[in-house]
Amino acid sequence: MHHSICDFISDIAGNAVDAGASLIVLDVADLQGVVSVSIADNGKGMDEQTLAKAMDPFFTDGKKHPRRKVGLGLPFLKQMIEQAHGQVDIRSEVDLGTSVFFQVDMTDPDAPPMGSMSTTLVSLLCYPGRHEMEITRHQNEHSYRVMRSELHEALGSLEEAASIHLARQYIEGFEHELCNHR
Repeated sequence: MHHSICDFISDIAGNAVDAGASLIVLDVADLQGVVSVSIADNGKGMDEQTLAKAMDPFFTDGKKHPRRKVGLGLPFLKQMIEQAHGQVDIRSEVDLGTSVFFQVDMTDPDAPPMGSMSTTLVSLLCYPGRHEMEITRHQNEHSYRVMRSELHEALGSLEEAASIHLARQYIEGFEHELCNHR
């Protein structure tokens, strides 16, 4: 289930890959305790009716999990954002992709924990498939950017344990730098 902001990021970005996206752009900003997340893809997208249904926890298209009768990712995101008095915006167009934006003030008592950003980003970067992922992280005035293709070029296969280990060290180094500049 979704216990942290990182869980939502992982779910939404994973859905983008599953929707056939060749490009996923993830931006995570923490500016004075307000976390903003933007995930955009060029996957198959949804029409207006499907997008409206996607917010219903009792709807699923049955393609990703054929035996499952519910789809909880977006409904849980909406519920979490509403409880924490944040903002959420989801847009989608058939054959053009989907974009999800949400923002939450981490000082709100109902805001979920952030989770492990480095673990989430490494998992997303090493997600199997032939897609590009661009990740940008901001912490106040400091930031870093990672492209999946550049990581793949430097490390080789992102599905091998040694490469995953090096990717983890690389991302943890960036995250450590961001945390030291708070």
